[in-house]
Order: sequence, then structure tokens, then C-alpha cells
Amino acid sequence: MGGVKKIRLLNNRLIHNDQQQQFGGEILLQYNINDLIITKNAISPNKNGYLLIKDNKSGKNINIKHNNYNLKGSNKTIWNKKEEYLR
Repeated sequence: MGGVKKIRLLNNRLIHNDQQQQFGGEILLQYNINDLIITKNAISPNKNGYLLIKDNKSGKNINIKHNNYNLKGSNKTIWNKKEEYLR
């Protein structure tokens, strides 16, 4: 099985990426992600979309911090198959 490691997603604008609302959200994390940092990004989902989806329990050392979320759209996330909401 494949995977990725040592990924940095820094200082980006992630705005309305899931145009066809196919359950991809603004950020979709899949399997075997190790040593990931997502920080200092501006993230704004579609009205019915998700900010972040991680629908499995694989991976380690995943740090998501200091991002600017536009919650005027949706504030939904999925983490390890559990739907949650940012406040």
C-alpha cells in the first residue's frame, strides 16, 4: 500500500475546491499519511461542503494548526470517520 510522508501545506488559499460537491471537501486526507503539517492557510468551503475530510485511522504525526477558516460557508469536518463541526 502506498503513502506519503514529510508533507508541508503552508500559506495557501483553499477556496471552494469541491465545486461538484463529490465529498472531497477543501482538504481530503487519505491513507498512510505520516509527518504532515497544514498551517497558515486560508480555507473556505462551499456552502454544503466540508473543510477537511480524513475518513480513516491510518497515519501519524498529523498537525493542523494556525489556519484561517471561513465559517460563513460550512464548518463541517470528518475525522477518523466521525463528523465534527468547527466553532
